[in-house]
Amino acid sequence: MTDLLRRAFLSRLSPVTAESTAESEAPVQPVIDKDKCIAWQRTICYTCKDRCLEKAILSRTGCDPVIEHEKCTSCGECVTACFATAISMVRVETIDTELSP
Repeated sequence: MTDLLRRAFLSRLSPVTAESTAESEAPVQPVIDKDKCIAWQRTICYTCKDRCLEKAILSRTGCDPVIEHEKCTSCGECVTACFATAISMVRVETIDTELSP
């Protein structure tokens, strides 16, 4: 039951629809949109980093946050914490496709 609740929660946070979540078991991970993120625009912000219980978000002096996906549990706390809506949950297969040449 907890897995169903988690998937329902994550489907509200991401562009992934509830129907596609039910059809596919591909995991999701948070991704930072550097164009929306104020820390990537050189405004000091620790909002997502401070909210992360796993300490999976690194940033140098409040700028340029990076998510360490090895540590990340995909709980979605960073997504809800970001007031700039710069973090979204994306399917892992989508991330892999975007990073491929």
